Amino acid sequence: MNFKALLTPLTVLLLAPTLLTNCVKRDCTEQERDEAGADDNDDCTRFVPLVVFDDDDEQTDVEPWESGQEIVLTGDIREVRVVRGSADEVAFDWHAQAALAQGREKSVVDSTMDHLTVALRSSSSKITFEADRGTSEADLGAAVVVKLPDGFDGRLFIDKRNERGGDVDIDYLGDAYELEVDMNDLGEDLTIGDASSLQRAIINTSGDIEMTSAFSDALEAAAIHTEFGDIVARFESEPMSHAKIISDFGDVAIDIGSGANFTLTAEADTVTFSGLPSTCSQRTDSETSKSLMCNDGDPDGLTFEVEASSEVTVRL
Repeated sequence: MNFKALLTPLTVLLLAPTLLTNCVKRDCTEQERDEAGADDNDDCTRFVPLVVFDDDDEQTDVEPWESGQEIVLTGDIREVRVVRGSADEVAFDWHAQAALAQGREKSVVDSTMDHLTVALRSSSSKITFEADRGTSEADLGAAVVVKLPDGFDGRLFIDKRNERGGDVDIDYLGDAYELEVDMNDLGEDLTIGDASSLQRAIINTSGDIEMTSAFSDALEAAAIHTEFGDIVARFESEPMSHAKIISDFGDVAIDIGSGANFTLTAEADTVTFSGLPSTCSQRTDSETSKSLMCNDGDPDGLTFEVEASSEVTVRL
């Protein structure tokens, strides 16, 4: 279902609770009540599209960085983009961003933006960027461009569990050893364009997950999960330990280097293995489950565990 398609204003005579994504509810005007045929005892509600407003006032916070320090984004975070910066410092270019009802007056938008505050904290092990919408009830948060130090070798944690909306695009990770992304934003997506240095990846989202680069042989373990989206994951070779990839209500497609030594199980309505060399053997375990062993396999057991509601595709 394309939740972003629900953008047409509707006038609804409500007899029971109704949930619409990307819309906000308000009471009908007298004219709208008349048009809906509602009398004074009826609950007449208009659903108006939510629109994303960006504050023109962009700010930059910079913190000196030392090798090994992890970087954390938390609190009321909306859009995030991670790019390459300069050596020895991490920079956060940020502005307030809010999803408000279409047609809100500029004064209301401006006063909403004023509620957002940002705190930057640093210790010997961690640099934390935290955004706070204060007492505002609006879907308000910080849109952030994170400029990682050139040669970043720490852990990056993007914590968007507050459901503020906004995609996450990771263009650069340097020599990061671990990536954790936790985002509950329904319909918002995660793109990872740099994964070659990662030893561990822990990813939990509600939207699509797409890797445009591949995990390298540095990878030890990965846990990748989405509730409603599709997953595209890429592996140059097998992880040292284990990779678990799950889409509760979507599809999964993974690419694995043809020289990898692994065992794999896949469960979905449809499971497809393509491009298999002669060194791989497959087995059908049930109508919805297949197994695959390639080259020397995995002497420690299962390397890849893949689950999807509809379709799993494994390409070598």
